Amino acid sequence: MISLGKVSGRTLAIYDRFYSDREADRFANFMEVFDGLASIVAESDLGVSLEMDYLCLGEIVRSYFFDTIRYKEYHFDPKDPDHYDSAEDQEKVRALLRKFDVSSVSELDELSPHWARLVHECVRINKSKVAAFTVKWILRYKPISVFAQSASALGDGASQSLPDIPVQSPLLSNINEEFAYLCALTALEIDARRVPKKKQDELIYCFRFRHFDEASYFMILTEDYLCSSGEK
Repeated sequence: MISLGKVSGRTLAIYDRFYSDREADRFANFMEVFDGLASIVAESDLGVSLEMDYLCLGEIVRSYFFDTIRYKEYHFDPKDPDHYDSAEDQEKVRALLRKFDVSSVSELDELSPHWARLVHECVRINKSKVAAFTVKWILRYKPISVFAQSASALGDGASQSLPDIPVQSPLLSNINEEFAYLCALTALEIDARRVPKKKQDELIYCFRFRHFDEASYFMILTEDYLCSSGEK
């Protein structure tokens, strides 16, 4: 298992207080994408099955939230209610300000727990950053393995033997990159049918062979980029 090294006590405290209850939902979302991908492979004639490393997937979930915490801590301040578009968000912030006995976030101490709560409960990162942090950690951990099925496992009554070499398939060769791509589309709320095949192939290639930093992912994991043909 890859070690993330030491995470600061403040980051862990913020995670435990504001993000740990979201872990199960995010894990389930990833598994829903994986199950769809595994079903496609199972229904093919490739003679293989997919297996998810649940420990790695758990680390991907936690690493995603640690990146979110780091990004918010560096870039965001709490906002007054009028900054938010939805009435629900506005009322949530107003309720917290009343609870803190202040009328504006400007009255709060930047080092107070109230400040941290308004940032981590109320301020959201955009979809592109959700997708970028998700892809980053999936590509680092590569949680999916491909297993060839022996003849006996396939049910033809043959004796146990070494499995045949699987049929060459771009899907299998890039299975973790495909998983990252599908999870990115889920985060961006984009129907896969809207992404041109050429753009999908380009993205899978980049995921596999190029080294991008977060800023690069922020730029390419957007609806405008993914759903455009790239032709002028």
